[in-house]
Amino acid sequence: MRLLRSTTSRLALAVSVAFLLAFIVLGTGVYAAVSTLLERDAHEVVRTDAAGLRDLYRHAGYARLREELEARIGTPDDPDMLYMLLDSHGNVIAGTLVDVPGWNGRARWLQFIDEASDDTPRVIAQQQVLDNGQYLLTGLRMRSEDGFLRLILHSALAALLAAAVMGAMVGGWAAWTVPPSAWRPARWTCACAAMAAAMRSTGSRCASTACSTGYRRCSMRSAMPPITSPMTCAPR
Repeated sequence: MRLLRSTTSRLALAVSVAFLLAFIVLGTGVYAAVSTLLERDAHEVVRTDAAGLRDLYRHAGYARLREELEARIGTPDDPDMLYMLLDSHGNVIAGTLVDVPGWNGRARWLQFIDEASDDTPRVIAQQQVLDNGQYLLTGLRMRSEDGFLRLILHSALAALLAAAVMGAMVGGWAAWTVPPSAWRPARWTCACAAMAAAMRSTGSRCASTACSTGYRRCSMRSAMPPITSPMTCAPR
């Protein structure tokens, strides 16, 4: 904590913290925007596929729907898509999975973890009720989307570390370019005034290097008038 007593140290810390906060806010906003976009696209893919199956059921009947589902389950065009046909109690009649974790017959959209897969991906699925009381479930494993989000998160953590180092460098540079005397005008004024008063009262002159240096600094800051009379600086 002794380092924080220095104004330049506090300046460096303030610049570093501001740099980090700005990066965190920006990174959080980008992550949230990308996550929302990927989630929206996944819902659109599921919604479009489910609409095609619903139209097939309406125009060709239940038998044709069962045939199409079994074909997609047996040889899927997209390995991340899943299809389920459930009875009124949620039991699987035909499907990619043996059960649906946390199944709710009143929900239109379901989200669960596919624990049967090795990487346990997250699944979003749309549920439709057929005329015979059965449920048609169309879903998507979010492998690609969640993998991309993890990549962004890891990159953001690495960039955060780089930003911390850069913020410390920027803060140190800002503190180094500002002379310490610029942050202590009141202290210099008081010191110079005391020096002038002491030199006038004792009729002294600067005989030591320290005294001459201090008086010259005071004169440069215009904190005391030039002294023309001979004076001697009493040793401290």
